Amino acid sequence: GLGYELAVKSSIYRLIVLLLRKHVDKTLSAREFASKRRGLKQFNTVLQYISAHYTEKISVNELAETANITVYYFCRIFKQITGKTLTDYLNELRLEKSTDYLRKSDLTVTEIALKCGFDSINYYSRLFRRYYHVSPTKFRDGSTAPNLRKNPVWQR
Repeated sequence: GLGYELAVKSSIYRLIVLLLRKHVDKTLSAREFASKRRGLKQFNTVLQYISAHYTEKISVNELAETANITVYYFCRIFKQITGKTLTDYLNELRLEKSTDYLRKSDLTVTEIALKCGFDSINYYSRLFRRYYHVSPTKFRDGSTAPNLRKNPVWQR
């Protein structure tokens, strides 16, 4: 929902400010500072792209190319900025979006999985259960209160 997206954007901007301050503390020249700032803005564009296209296949190669950096560097910086790998970040975003559909729509679980960018209903169900400790169907029924924790299993 809108609140979630604004919270994510707010966190991203806070991270950018912290990263910029850390770099400034190292007494970068004005040119180096401007370069770092451009790089972080570039990553903000990448995160906005992901947010807008999470329903599609998104490859790390494509994103690295968009940011005009190597895949290795992209993965390193992405993890530094978000605290997650691209796959985990995407899965988390897709799962979060799917909870809105489960709550607010009559779509089947399979339709929701596909609509949120998952290729496989089994993969979606497995991830959903790992993250929320309940199946998508039970989540929808509300028969089990989901544990909406911030640290999914794969981040421990």
